[in-house]
Amino acid sequence: MKTLKRFLFELLWICAAGICAWFFPKTALVIVAFGAAVTVALRMVERRWM
Repeated sequence: MKTLKRFLFELLWICAAGICAWFFPKTALVIVAFGAAVTVALRMVERRWM
């Protein structure tokens, strides 16, 4: 039952993100770009520690 709840929550989250991206494409692009920049920065930091 917990897996089904988790699956439905993830599906709802993806649908909400898709609706938001449909109505606010520039905002979605800014959020994705910011997330990508943070991911790259964290990978660079992680590589320096190794």
